Parts: sequence; structure tokens; C-alpha cells
Amino acid sequence: QHGLGLVPVILFGILPHMPVLLGIRQPRPRGHIGTRAVPLFNALHQPLVPVAIVGLALIGLLPPLWLVAGLAWLGHIVVDWGMGDGLRTRDGGHRPAAASWRTRADLPPTVTVSPVAGG
Repeated sequence: QHGLGLVPVILFGILPHMPVLLGIRQPRPRGHIGTRAVPLFNALHQPLVPVAIVGLALIGLLPPLWLVAGLAWLGHIVVDWGMGDGLRTRDGGHRPAAASWRTRADLPPTVTVSPVAGG
């Protein structure tokens, strides 16, 4: 209906990962991005701006192009976070989704109670 095509979806679906190119020639451990790229990478992986863009487009303050762009950008962030590739630490390594993030192996052992026969 609006003739937007796939360009905003592709552009804003890929755009948040472009800062990685800033650190291509920097020495870094495997799985890390260059330290030069971290601030911009983290800024583009915060959901506040795309959520604001979507909200402004939904109430009619921005044209439909921005609704599509904001949803594509937000979709990129959600997929990255879902795959464990969200925000980065200063050295470019993966940062846990939350400070309280713990794996099952980190939890203390549970107390098991054996059933009492005839009880």
C-alpha cells in the first residue's frame, strides 16, 4: 500500500551490526569485536530508540517508512539477544543479558528427599 519494498527491512535489519566493521583490523580474542566498535555497537543494540520510532510512527508523527524501519531494527535486537549475541563488554566480549544471569550449573545443589514408604 505504501510502496516501501524490502529496502527498509534489509537496511535496518543489518544496520545495527555495521559497527563491527570499525574493529575489523584490531587484534582481539576469538568471539570478541574490536574495542573501537563496542560503544556504537551497544548503542545500536539498545531497544529504546527503535521502540520510540515505532511508537511515533504508530501515532502518526512519523511516516510508515519509520514504522517498518523501527520494527526491523527492533527485530534485529530481539533476534541477537535471543541468540546470546546482545550487548558487549568494554573489551568486546559478550555481556550477560542481566547482572543476575546464572546458568543451571551455577545454582547450588538442591536438597532431595526420598519418599517414605507407607507414608
